[in-house]
Amino acid sequence: MKKRVLIVDDNAVNRKYLKTVLKDYDLTEAENGIEALEQFDTTAADLILMDIQMPVMDGMECMKVLRDKNVSIPILAITAFSGNEDRDKFINEGFSDFLAKPLPPNTIRTVVGNWLSPDKQTLQVYTNKKPDYSEFDLDIIEDLKKYLTENEYKKLVADFIDETKIFLNNIDLLTNKDDFSSIIRILHTIKGNAASLGFYRLSKLSAVLEAKLKNEQFQNFSDNFEAFKSNAYASFEAFKTQLNRNDD
Repeated sequence: MKKRVLIVDDNAVNRKYLKTVLKDYDLTEAENGIEALEQFDTTAADLILMDIQMPVMDGMECMKVLRDKNVSIPILAITAFSGNEDRDKFINEGFSDFLAKPLPPNTIRTVVGNWLSPDKQTLQVYTNKKPDYSEFDLDIIEDLKKYLTENEYKKLVADFIDETKIFLNNIDLLTNKDDFSSIIRILHTIKGNAASLGFYRLSKLSAVLEAKLKNEQFQNFSDNFEAFKSNAYASFEAFKTQLNRNDD
């Protein structure tokens, strides 16, 4: 019988990414902590992959509710935080393991497989080595192609690009309202998804802009965002060009 994995993440592209990489398992999904609790009560899982930053109920609170109910299965935190202090915090709070974005498909499969094996051991924080590629992380892209069909891969990236374009339009509207907290959340999502799909430069640029806003560096944001948006569209075009070259 296949092991059941519950994926909890508020972002549709990230859920699809994880479902595609872990398609050998029996998968269920939830968009926030409340849905995860309801899903778990209906269909118990053998392992939970839990995003941390989610609306309604975040991953930390959801994990604590499960632990208070004496749920002892592995619950793995997936987050863009990556420092040793962050790892210690999550482990000490009750998570079984800590996975820092971006994570190559092979790493995700290895970590999940290890925790679901009878002789599992406590694992260390998994972080992706930062490459020096100017545009794309070719290692992650090649890793993805090992587990996805050509159509699955193209559809996943197309969904990411479509969603990111919507996010960019939303940031335009939020900028007029000076709603920087919402913009930070969007940039955080773009950063994680871009990294997971190998859009290395876009992920790094998202991180830079997110950090500026978190440090309340609001001056010249409109100009900085226009530059960011131009770079995002340039990345999309570069990817399409590379894809067409590979098809020839």
